[in-house]
Amino acid sequence: MMSDIPDDLSARLYVLNEMKNILVKLGKIVEVEYY
Repeated sequence: MMSDIPDDLSARLYVLNEMKNILVKLGKIVEVEYY
């Protein structure tokens, strides 16, 4: 992590990225089940 980025901001970005990854995985699972 860059030292000039506040911890709370970097934590939020990390959580958003994790949520995006989970949504992508769920989307792939849904595609497999429906197609």
